[in-house]
Amino acid sequence: PQLGDIEIGGWDTLYAFRNPPSEFLFDEIQRFSKWVIWQALITPELELEVQTTHLSGTTYKIRAIAKNVGFLPTYVSKQALAKKVVRGIVMELTADSDISFITGKQRTELGQCEGYHLKGVANSGYAGDVTDYKVVAEWTISAPSGTSVKVDLKHTRGGCKHTTVVL
Repeated sequence: PQLGDIEIGGWDTLYAFRNPPSEFLFDEIQRFSKWVIWQALITPELELEVQTTHLSGTTYKIRAIAKNVGFLPTYVSKQALAKKVVRGIVMELTADSDISFITGKQRTELGQCEGYHLKGVANSGYAGDVTDYKVVAEWTISAPSGTSVKVDLKHTRGGCKHTTVVL
């Protein structure tokens, strides 16, 4: 009696779990959609560049470069590295005919790439061009001329890229 009228029960669902009135809904949602788009734009994004060199006979050198052109690193946060919840960049070489590897393995794990989050906005005399935003995989293979070789680049947060070259 000393408290007056009280409500006994659970949540008032119409009050606690309801969208704002329809005239305010657009303004409420618009703020969050801009934030989500910004989050998508700063994610890591890998690009793949493949170079082939004919060494002699049926021997070829294949060099694949993965570059992170996104703002964030491929691991996204230092906490992901510390907790070991993100795998490294993987490159894999497959062909439409038999190939033998002289150097390198068919599947190679290459670690992580930094993004542009650590780069300055202008060049200074003290900072050089660091290469921590890219990783390189190289293979020396023996394969018949005309073999189609596919290079697969995979990362859970940086995306997947595929390039095919003909020897």
